[in-house]
Amino acid sequence: MYYSIVTWLAPMAEAMGLSKVYAGIAVTVFTFVQMVSSFLIPIALNGYNRRHFWLIGCSLIMLMGLILLIFSHGINLWVSTVLLGIGLGGLLPFSMMLRLDENFNAS
Repeated sequence: MYYSIVTWLAPMAEAMGLSKVYAGIAVTVFTFVQMVSSFLIPIALNGYNRRHFWLIGCSLIMLMGLILLIFSHGINLWVSTVLLGIGLGGLLPFSMMLRLDENFNAS
């Protein structure tokens, strides 16, 4: 999902009437928010250790971002970019942690 968003965010922003510069800034904002949230959400997970809550929450945030991106015009593009960054930034650490949880031995 990450590579799909990174690949199609700039062309979608240009199709909405933004210049190439602002389309590039949208991808940069998405990447920055995704990086920050991929560090902050696992820290918050230590405080509230119900993983299903965080998985569902990040998935819903990402879904809201996708819906806004599909139907966005103008300012909604920036809101959807931030929501997508938060959602995908939270799901990235979970994709790594869940594999470790299912592994029962060290090898």
